[in-house]
Amino acid sequence: MKRKVNIYIGLIYTSAMFGFPEIATLYGQPPVIPAYQSLPWYRTGGPPGGLGYDIRYSFSNHNLWYVTDTFAGIHMSKDRGLTWSPNTTGITVRSNFFAGDHIPIFSCTVDPVDPNIVWIGTDRIGRILKSTEKGYSWTLMDNGVDQTLQALSALSFRGFTVHPTNSDIVYTMGEIASWGWTPDGSQRTGAELDMTKGIVYKTIDGGENWKEIWRGNNLARYCWIDPRDPEKLFISTGIFDREAANTDTSADFPGGVGILRSTDGGTTWEELNQKNGLANLYVGSLFMHPANPDVLLAAASSNYWSYYNPSGKYTGGIYQTIDGGDNWELVLLGDSTYLGAGWGEQFGVVEISTQNPDIAYAVSDGAVYRCEWRSPDGYRVWEKMNRPDNTWGSPGMMAGIPIDAQCDPEDPMRIFVNNYLGGNFLSTDGGETWISATKGYTGAQMNSVALSSLYSGVVYAGARTGVFSSSDGGENWKGINKVVTLEIENAETTLVSIPITQVITIAVDPMDDDHVLMSGINRNSVFTTWDGGKNWTLVGIPGFGSPARSFAFNPLDPSVVFAASGVDPGMGSAGLSLSFPPGSGLYVSHDRAKTWAPVTVEELKDNNVLNVVVHPKNPNIVYAALFSDGSHNETIYKSTDGGISWNLSNSGLPNLPVITLAISPSNPDILFAGLYKGSVYKSTNGGETWLSSSTGMNPEEEIPGIEVDPFDGQAVYAGSRTNGVYLSLDGGTSWSAMNAGLEHRAVNTLSLSNDGSVLYAGIWGDGVYRLGTPAIPSNGVERSHNYRMLQCRLYQNYPNPFNASTMIRFFIPTYAHVLLKVYDLRGREIATLINAGLTAGEHAVRFGASGLPSGVYVVRMSAGGFTAARKVLVLQ
Repeated sequence: MKRKVNIYIGLIYTSAMFGFPEIATLYGQPPVIPAYQSLPWYRTGGPPGGLGYDIRYSFSNHNLWYVTDTFAGIHMSKDRGLTWSPNTTGITVRSNFFAGDHIPIFSCTVDPVDPNIVWIGTDRIGRILKSTEKGYSWTLMDNGVDQTLQALSALSFRGFTVHPTNSDIVYTMGEIASWGWTPDGSQRTGAELDMTKGIVYKTIDGGENWKEIWRGNNLARYCWIDPRDPEKLFISTGIFDREAANTDTSADFPGGVGILRSTDGGTTWEELNQKNGLANLYVGSLFMHPANPDVLLAAASSNYWSYYNPSGKYTGGIYQTIDGGDNWELVLLGDSTYLGAGWGEQFGVVEISTQNPDIAYAVSDGAVYRCEWRSPDGYRVWEKMNRPDNTWGSPGMMAGIPIDAQCDPEDPMRIFVNNYLGGNFLSTDGGETWISATKGYTGAQMNSVALSSLYSGVVYAGARTGVFSSSDGGENWKGINKVVTLEIENAETTLVSIPITQVITIAVDPMDDDHVLMSGINRNSVFTTWDGGKNWTLVGIPGFGSPARSFAFNPLDPSVVFAASGVDPGMGSAGLSLSFPPGSGLYVSHDRAKTWAPVTVEELKDNNVLNVVVHPKNPNIVYAALFSDGSHNETIYKSTDGGISWNLSNSGLPNLPVITLAISPSNPDILFAGLYKGSVYKSTNGGETWLSSSTGMNPEEEIPGIEVDPFDGQAVYAGSRTNGVYLSLDGGTSWSAMNAGLEHRAVNTLSLSNDGSVLYAGIWGDGVYRLGTPAIPSNGVERSHNYRMLQCRLYQNYPNPFNASTMIRFFIPTYAHVLLKVYDLRGREIATLINAGLTAGEHAVRFGASGLPSGVYVVRMSAGGFTAARKVLVLQ
């Protein structure tokens, strides 16, 4: 909805001819400090998300909790899971993903005998670490683990279990990726996913040495020890997003192992499977009744094989045994039509309260279930709790696929669930309602960050987990990927509820902060909101085959918007689809993103367009970056007629994808191009020719983000997926790293505020970082257009003194009528330099002093309610 604009009437004068502060102060507004002077980086600890795994608590201090993430490592909470901080001191192992500095911690277990001891295991790289100081320091303890699997990055540790009375005896369960067991080292997939084997190790000396005690046809996850007989073990195998090594797609055979049982401490094993009543052998979660070890619950599901199996029946659900595993019965059948036929609920978690074992929980990607024990039949009657659109989670957020749960040891109605992609959620009412319990903990894989043009502290963030916003510079985040309405453009309009995930790009309307555009993988189209994310509409775009990689508003007429549809080749290793050309070209809207049409010129039609930018002062000039199949050097096209016709503008560029473009606001003839494995190139003539501009960088950097300071065109920021953030103070001639405080360096997006004072970096696997102090609405939520005029700037002219002419620069943060005049010291008008409506941004005008006598003159600017003056000196 259109908002009224109220402007303060204010007047500001210079106090001295020279030495006047570069940034004027109005109503107490502090001077603007460039973002690069604000090191070190500040980790916001959000937004929520990542690839979460285990959540545990200390047996000696129930306020002390741990949560793990395969990107962000392990976090600790000292307030019972409400706030978190990284706890990675001494963890030297890293993943080889992007920057190679992610901390891939998967599993975690606290020793019940000695809670000072905590065990963690890694994803892929096959390492085991132990803490004897409650997690405050860590030591590698993996002697005896298969070094070949470690070298191949093919071994993941998915669980630990400690003997109930002897801390020296520990079991760890793992996964062997297909390239770790196939004879030629190749990856092998089943119907959809990697075909894995499993492995179990045991130590009897507190981790000094490990011995393999089982290897089989599916990964091993949980181990339970019968406290009555510690030689009796149960191990679950399989998980929803892997397939078993013995899968046979040609015979429609799901493969799998089921549940392993040993009565001799792991020396020998028995497989509990179909003959025991387990119709689904992908058992991702297992829990033993704390008072009656003969009772166990198992959560079983598979992405594919829960539905497509020889029986033809959906088999995902919760299985129960009440006789120590001899017989299993399905007690909760999942919804086989969740999100459409052929896709059923993925049950990732089953949990029994240790404080009150009569209460049990089962959690899927679509719902939370609670059950109370009824003798003698056990857990049979389950209550389903979810939202009408088959999702659950905190308001404005959608939970991912649950991977672990933990009941509070003192309150059976207080339960945490950690998720793949969804973050950590807490319920205090037995699963009926949820809040996000992730403050300080994030492993979010960021794709886009966009700022309000009004406040640098109002931030929108797009990640694999959805879309989020913050009104305080990232201190607190809220999910705004609420259920949306899907509008089908035909004779009738159908309203359908859908979730928003896998957000690729976000853009904020420069004239309306509440009008935000977004695009993501789960819907190859454009979402739009007019109320800051409270409600979203999915705009159907015919022929839109891939998500929008970039949006660009016309700065003079924001009703005109461009959308580039394509997939960044660098994100293939991040789990995004790659097939060239995957994009569907360039699209344009002339009604503020309500309807769209393709740009049909042959050069761009149905091509993989990665980025689009519009000239800040001439909306007829548009640049589009694309990458077709690598066989032709078709990297940048330029239009000088508003997108009607296009010409190549790539002389000097290598045959590499340009994944980001940036135009210097102070000199729009200067452009920067960030390349995939080609670092930075620069043009000083509007894209006609390009030269490498990468001194100080690795020449093969992936540069997905470039930002130019709006007032100082010599200050340029570049984000690298492997080496963090680079800064150039000489217009891109040379670069230096500016990574102080940046704990992870896989920078996937940059966003700079309109005044150049605040820079945000989105990290793939560690959320959002910030440089600078953001401007925040007084009440954290309500926004006032009055602030816009407080951001106006009138800069000292250059050169000064001068004789023939001088350049006068100023900035307005939104469209305004600008009056710029020159007076002599007696107040007589000498010249009117500008008397016109201007778009937001930096502007410059030349003042010619030919014929004027030497002396002091005053340049006065007014824009809306803003007024400022500068003294200039003419020397003839």
